[in-house]
Parts: sequence; C-alpha cells; structure tokens
Amino acid sequence: MKKNQIQNSFYIPKGERNGILVFLICSVCLIIGIQTYTALKTVPVIINMKNQHSENILTKNPLSETKKKNKYKGPKTPQKRQTFVFNPNTVSYDSLRLLGFTSFAAKNLVNYRNKGGNFKTKQQLYKIYGTDSLLIRELENSIIFSDPEKVEKSSESVSVKNNMPTYDTESQKKTVTIVEINAADSAALVSIKGIGPYFAKKVIKMRQRMGGFTSVDQLTECRIIPDSVFQKIVPFITVDESKMEKIPINQANYKTLILHPYFDENLVKVLLNYRENHGPFTSPQQLKNIKILNKEKYEKIIRHFTFQ
Repeated sequence: MKKNQIQNSFYIPKGERNGILVFLICSVCLIIGIQTYTALKTVPVIINMKNQHSENILTKNPLSETKKKNKYKGPKTPQKRQTFVFNPNTVSYDSLRLLGFTSFAAKNLVNYRNKGGNFKTKQQLYKIYGTDSLLIRELENSIIFSDPEKVEKSSESVSVKNNMPTYDTESQKKTVTIVEINAADSAALVSIKGIGPYFAKKVIKMRQRMGGFTSVDQLTECRIIPDSVFQKIVPFITVDESKMEKIPINQANYKTLILHPYFDENLVKVLLNYRENHGPFTSPQQLKNIKILNKEKYEKIIRHFTFQ
C-alpha cells in the first residue's frame, strides 16, 4: 500500500514527460548556440590583432623607435626664444614664455606677484621655483626695475648689445624716432621702448580687426596695452588715418563685425538685419536709422568703415 502511494506521488504523465524532454533538448541547443556564436564573434578580433601586430613588426623602423625612446621629456620651452627688456614686476605670462621661461616657472612668477610679491633685485628671480638659473643669467642685462638708475643702466647695456639706440635722456633727445602705428610692422613696434613682441602682436591683431587706428588713445581704450605702458610710449607713437585699411561695411559679415571692439552681438544683428531689409549702405548717415546706436559710438564707427 505504501509502495503504491510513493509511486503515485512521483508519477508523471506521459504528456508532461515529453514536454520536459523537449524543454531539456531546447535548453541544450540554446546553450550550444550561444557558445558557438560567442566563439565565432571573437575569432575575427583575434585574427585582426594578429594581422595588425604582424604589420607593425614589418613597418616598424628601429631607428625611429630609438629616437622616440631617447626623446627628451623635460619641461617645454618656446621654440623661438626672444630677448627684450622686461620688468619682472609687470611682465606678462606670454612675454615670459617668449623670453624662454617654462610654463611652470612663468606661472610661479606671476602667482608670486599676484600674492603681493615685488622684485627689487635680480637675485630674487633665482628663488622663484622652477626658474632656470642659466636663463636668468643670460637675461640679466635685459632686466629692469622701477628704480630710474637701474632702468638707465640696464637699457644702456641692452641697447649696446642689440645695436639699438640708448634710452638715457640725452640720447633720446638726439635719436628719438616717432613710429606711425597704422603702418608699422612688428619690428618697428618692438623698437619702441616698452613694447615687446607680446604687445606688438596685440597691436597688429587689433589693428586688423578695427581697420586701423584713429587715435593713439585707442591702445588703452580697446585694452590692447595697459595704461602704465601707454604712458611710457605715447611720446614715441603717432597715428595717420590715411594709412588705415578701413573695412567695407557692405561686405562685413557677422564674424568681422563681432570682432570689432565697437560692436556687441545685439548691434551686429540689428545692423545686418537693416542691411538685408534696406539694401547696402551708401552713406554713413544711414547708420543713424539704427536706434540702438548712440551718437558717441556712431562717431567712432564711421571712421573705421567705408560706405561704397
């Protein structure tokens, strides 16, 4: 009796047995299929890696590999070093890089100044973390300070070295040269005491954007050079409006106008919409129809553009 009860408990009808058997067969087939698909998918990758490795071996140049290994990985310095007179208390980061300072050393020097540090002697430069003592030694004759006696001696020695006029008062009276900044190239601008390669580049870049200068005051008005530098160079510069390369206002696109210091995004859009709706400008007076353009800005803008 008990035996029959146990058999009845574990008895599975024939239909259910067939269903279980089919399920097991399908499961086994599915597992085999997944494993086969995965294996086939990874084979091309392995083959490609082998082929790539073989190609690298065939195309590798032992000499070039040696050069790469031996390549110097030290601090990067500008490829074209320049030498010019500079004051460590006012010199910019970009000018320091041009002088040969590494990015790390230039940042440390500027940070030292920003925290209230002030350079009074050349020896202090050696204490800036990351500076190259050999570089400082090479630049000693180019370093000036606020002390007039030191400025005079430093400028005098640098001018002799670079075959340039001395900067002492008597020599300036005899050899002073006035530079016209609308036609001056980089070399002419750098020859002005107080203008190094960094500021010369900024002057030329802004001159191209503006179509030229109408006044020397625009150098500070448009934030091209700081006022401290401007006060030193203003006796040696002049502006000739006839040498401007004015911008044709009817050909100027959004990019040209937005780069001009007298335009903002709103004014550019209004001007372009007006030109599109009313046709090309034929006279400066038409700009007065643009209501957001005030009189002061109008007087400045019309001197930088042509209306033909």
